[in-house]
Amino acid sequence: MSLLTATPEEVRAWFLELKETAKKDLSTAHIMQHTMTPAMAVELAGIDDKRVGLHSTVKALDTVEFKDGFLNGKKMWVSNIPEHHFVALHVKDGDRYSIVYAERDGSYDVEWTHTVGMQPALNGHMIFNNTPAKRLFFKSDPKTFLLEKYHNFGFITNHYGLALGVYEDIVAYCTKRNMNVDFQKRLLELNFSVADVLWENNFSYLSVPERSDRFWHYQNTLYAFVKKTLSDVVKFVIDTSGSGLYEIGSPQHQRFTDALIYCSHQRSLYFSVNECLLTHKGEPSTEHFNDK
Repeated sequence: MSLLTATPEEVRAWFLELKETAKKDLSTAHIMQHTMTPAMAVELAGIDDKRVGLHSTVKALDTVEFKDGFLNGKKMWVSNIPEHHFVALHVKDGDRYSIVYAERDGSYDVEWTHTVGMQPALNGHMIFNNTPAKRLFFKSDPKTFLLEKYHNFGFITNHYGLALGVYEDIVAYCTKRNMNVDFQKRLLELNFSVADVLWENNFSYLSVPERSDRFWHYQNTLYAFVKKTLSDVVKFVIDTSGSGLYEIGSPQHQRFTDALIYCSHQRSLYFSVNECLLTHKGEPSTEHFNDK
């Protein structure tokens, strides 16, 4: 299904499925999100390619650049590497940034990463060496807004689903041991109630056709809030369970280690709060993403 041509009901159903998947298995949900985005990128560029693609946004430690039709350098933190047939990546392109397309042709190497969580997502760094590529569109192109608003909402939804999953695990743990944590539960349930309202509000904004500071600040306020909620759930786990919570290899252990790495994934709570929120007056802050 193409999210670009789907009905609002179909798009909503896809994101709800993503949230439920993230509750059970973050790596599977992460791959769902990161294969949806390259499929959308090639569709926006008018390329008919239904194969599995990879996608990665700009990372601070990226050295990869697109020049004269070739990719060279390292692209950090790419998921599902063994299963892909092409890449659609945000990379430096002269003094700008572009989304570029490249076939899997064996002209690049992979450095596998070893992380606390998300091992099933098969993450690694891709090292390109004169890999033939072509520009799909510049990051400043209006097509990028269509791409990023869905990609980012999927990223947020994965945070939300994971927080729910880890919360249900620790509540079951405390209930089994007759631990009185009613107050902590109610505080977190208040967070989830607010997150539900913000998630619905943000979903309604996915239909807007053009970027605006207000759109991004609404979306990033939700991002910061679900990231904080996930961090609060992790703290609840640590405060109540000590070191003997889950058996290594169990789904609960995998979700908890996933939560540890996802709390700081992509953009830390510190930068989200400083740069991405509406001010207390309801106006966007002056800081926003660089969209060269």
